[in-house]
Amino acid sequence: MDKGWKRWAATLGGAVVTLAAAYDGIRRSEKGLKRRYLSIPGRAGEAPVPVLALESKAVQPESPILLATHGVVSNKEYMQFIGSEIAGMGLRVFMPDLPGHGASNASFATPVQDFSNVVGGNVAQLEQLYRYVREKFPRAPIGVLGHSMGSGAILNFAVDKPELAVAIPVSVAGRQPATPENPKNMLLLVGERDIPICLSSAKQLYEAATGLPEPQSTLFGAFETGTARFHKVLPRLDHISIMLAPQTAQEIREWLGQTFGLTPGDNKAMVSRLRWTGAGLISSILSYLPFSALLTRMLGLKAAPAKAPQLAFKNNLAAIGVLGVAPFASVLLLHKLKKPHLVSLVLGDYLAAFFALSGLLSWMGLAVVRRGKLNLSDISAGAKGSTRAKLLNWVGLPLALWVYSYATLGRFSRRSWFSFALNGKRARTMPMLTACALPYFLASEATFRRMPGFSGYTASTLTKFSLTASMMVAARLKDEQNFLAILAMPMSLAYLLMDWYALWQYRQNRDFVTTGAYDALVLAWLVSSLFPLED
Repeated sequence: MDKGWKRWAATLGGAVVTLAAAYDGIRRSEKGLKRRYLSIPGRAGEAPVPVLALESKAVQPESPILLATHGVVSNKEYMQFIGSEIAGMGLRVFMPDLPGHGASNASFATPVQDFSNVVGGNVAQLEQLYRYVREKFPRAPIGVLGHSMGSGAILNFAVDKPELAVAIPVSVAGRQPATPENPKNMLLLVGERDIPICLSSAKQLYEAATGLPEPQSTLFGAFETGTARFHKVLPRLDHISIMLAPQTAQEIREWLGQTFGLTPGDNKAMVSRLRWTGAGLISSILSYLPFSALLTRMLGLKAAPAKAPQLAFKNNLAAIGVLGVAPFASVLLLHKLKKPHLVSLVLGDYLAAFFALSGLLSWMGLAVVRRGKLNLSDISAGAKGSTRAKLLNWVGLPLALWVYSYATLGRFSRRSWFSFALNGKRARTMPMLTACALPYFLASEATFRRMPGFSGYTASTLTKFSLTASMMVAARLKDEQNFLAILAMPMSLAYLLMDWYALWQYRQNRDFVTTGAYDALVLAWLVSSLFPLED
């Protein structure tokens, strides 16, 4: 075994050990808790509700219960940070996947712009879960907590249920129902850097529940009568980080402690969980490099440098312009064109058509820029150019890397903070999305293989940000497309990481091996796991 093998094997071993330690750290942060995955059956015609349940091992039949619901383009695993903290107080916490999200096989209400349908479906699933917990624990007091869309669900559910002990809407969006009597003991939390509609909605909700035009800095009402109300803006938090912040957990624990007469506890377990989550995510991402290095050596895929000649500066600039403009042109064309039904996700048809059209326009533009001189050498060539090596480069290695990503990053994320799992319906959307995204990413790879080194890496990253920017434009063109804006942050981070990987591959193999196909797989995975299912 040469030094290269030993170095990469040692690096991979270190990353795997760190990941295993992070798993153990997450497990220890839940010390004294019991974790269960449930499928709550419904009445005739109702789909089962997938639920993550966390509870203290010392709970009693009459221990308080909290139903905690996630927001749009999210899932029950996102509520784990807060859920584990609340369970540590001695509560039972039930976190469901709302319709179309996570492991739920129920469809998200469409059309998206008719949000009353969305609320109705969410409330119906909460009713289903409520019947289950009330039947199992008839003497236990029950409360509700929700984030974003989940806040709307719990408020519409709780306004007609005076028996509920507490309601905690976090980052509530839109005008939601409330009266001076219901929901009982309501804590309103919103981030200082939250979405503007959430900041205004929280004030409107406070006014509806108290009759006061502006939130007070002191408690309104009393816990004993169920009329307690409090509005708090949490500093430096935005719409996403608010559910991962220790200060949010502290506010919620103290409110529940006042409601149920329990000791709030502290943030030690959550801070430990945050640290181990960060360590696990970083180690799983870093482990791709030694894993792919060992895999390429095992398969004999040390790629030869591309034979395609370097382009002149003006041609490179024109190629970059083509890749940057193509997504915006696709958005403008799709604004008028009817999209074929390809993918059973909310806006899945739009995304599939967007990437396919962006790829087509990119290749057409590159053909003009290069005066028709396009050939397969523009895509990653294998060692000695053999068919076997090319298949391994273009198909085998990208698939192996994605499977590794799913088994490490995906599995760890599900246990720690968020699920990127693919159930049956979601798994069926991924091949079509991959096929539609592949042409654009191959066009990008074909361009930047002629610009090796840091210049190609920088240009590749900048042009891929045009995908993000064009989706932000699409989100503003039509109300029903505003979900696209949610993809901006995860897509941008994914592009940065994947282009960093491309640069590393070039430094190791003198070629951008597999990056186009791997990019397409990762993008399809993100969309398939995040976006709500529809019929």
